[in-house]
Amino acid sequence: MDPKVRELLNKVKESALTYGKAGVKFASETAERARLNLQIFDLNTEIDIAYKEIGKLVYAMHAGDEVCSEAVQSQIEAIDSRRAQIAELRARLSSFKAKPAEEKAEECCCCGEVECYCEEEAECFEEEVECCDEKAEEPCCDEKKD
Repeated sequence: MDPKVRELLNKVKESALTYGKAGVKFASETAERARLNLQIFDLNTEIDIAYKEIGKLVYAMHAGDEVCSEAVQSQIEAIDSRRAQIAELRARLSSFKAKPAEEKAEECCCCGEVECYCEEEAECFEEEVECCDEKAEEPCCDEKKD
């Protein structure tokens, strides 16, 4: 087989593996986000049920029935507990949103090196780029996206 063809096939293989891994990562993160959102929804539903129970107990007190204050207190504690769980889940969700921006910031758009300095303007064409010590051959950052 011709070496150029073999080299091309190897590049295609590497690209396919890279994109495949990225797809798997995206799918697993999306599934995890969906799972966290579903847990938040379930906890909010449980909080609504606890509010309803507190309302029933308050109405029972108004109607003259004896109501155990421990029942009201247990519902209030359940609400507080579920709100704390929701806060934890939302913090985990926000960590998913922060990751892509951090990863993008670490990679140089001109040479692909990690944690490398690069001007984020079109000046990369005109000036030497510190990280590469050579002129950029392709558009930088925002222009590269087009």
